[in-house]
Amino acid sequence: MWRTRQKLGEAKFFLDKLDEHCYENLAERFADPRVSEAFPYYLSAFISAARSVTWILRSEYGRFPDWKAWWNSEVPAAHVAQLLRLFTELRNRSQKAEPLRPGPILRIEGDGGPPVVRDPKLPRMKITISGADDEPAAPIMSGELLAFTWTIEDLDGQDLLESCRTYYEELKRLVASCEARFAK
Repeated sequence: MWRTRQKLGEAKFFLDKLDEHCYENLAERFADPRVSEAFPYYLSAFISAARSVTWILRSEYGRFPDWKAWWNSEVPAAHVAQLLRLFTELRNRSQKAEPLRPGPILRIEGDGGPPVVRDPKLPRMKITISGADDEPAAPIMSGELLAFTWTIEDLDGQDLLESCRTYYEELKRLVASCEARFAK
């Protein structure tokens, strides 16, 4: 099982890097969206490594007589199955067609949304939103940045990091189940 564990460890490494670089260069990114940062690179690496876990699992354990029956019995909950399909599509797209382009979701003090618990790692900054006209305009909204997360269009505004964590936890559960059944 060392090969599967190695790939699962690789996925965890890149998931940790996503957490570590989530807020990287925020002020610079807000000033100039073309600022380069590591987050999209770690996202691509995480998705690629995570997607490989089940392929390696199959390679290592597929020879066991009861493996196929076990595999078919490991049916995830519907929302997890949907997430697994999404990550397969993201991996295929990022490896074969185009890089993934995560975008931000912000919560700003006074935005009228539900209360949020501020992540202590989030840099303290004030955000001002104004019109896009050439002439300086009065701010539409201004307040402290309360929350920041990444998303992609495919997630319909859901938190990308949380989706990555859920995906990883499902892979970890699957590997543990396989080990419990076959690793003797």
